[in-house]
Amino acid sequence: TPIAMRLTVLMPACNAERHIAVAMESVLAQKHTDLQLLVVENGYRDRTPEILGGFARLDSRVKVHTFDRPLGVGGAGQAGIELADTEWVIRLDADDVMLPDCIDIQLEMLRTNPQSRAITGRARHITSSGGLLSISTNPRMTPEECRRRTFAGELLGFIHPGTLLHRPSVMAVGGYRSRFSVIGEDSD
Repeated sequence: TPIAMRLTVLMPACNAERHIAVAMESVLAQKHTDLQLLVVENGYRDRTPEILGGFARLDSRVKVHTFDRPLGVGGAGQAGIELADTEWVIRLDADDVMLPDCIDIQLEMLRTNPQSRAITGRARHITSSGGLLSISTNPRMTPEECRRRTFAGELLGFIHPGTLLHRPSVMAVGGYRSRFSVIGEDSD
């Protein structure tokens, strides 16, 4: 049985009107319901704020924090980590979709590996119509390897839709580093 705990799903959003409703619906449809969906909206030029407002009015688990300037994915991720009020955070990009048991699977992995501070998995890359393009996996790293790479200033890549992060540990290593925002959404 997965661990029963409240957690935050952190979603940076900038000009995300095309995909964000589906991404948010996938979070709110999780079998694990004790969650907060924290959307960090920054630098919009589209209908993203209206879409977010509609979700926030319909579901009290949706919290929106708006910045009037673009922060980049790393900056928005860092702002969200700082704003989150739970010990554990799951990162999800505004164009990603979680399968309904994603959080339960992550919490079960945490229950059987309580020393873990980041738990990630596989991601299916799909077309806009849902067709499978590829499947990505993350390499398994020991805590020592993560520490060595972090303090050497090396890039740590992970697939956000399957990543459960221990918030105090993320903060202890300095959080998201904005210099990696230009490399890709799943870096740091």
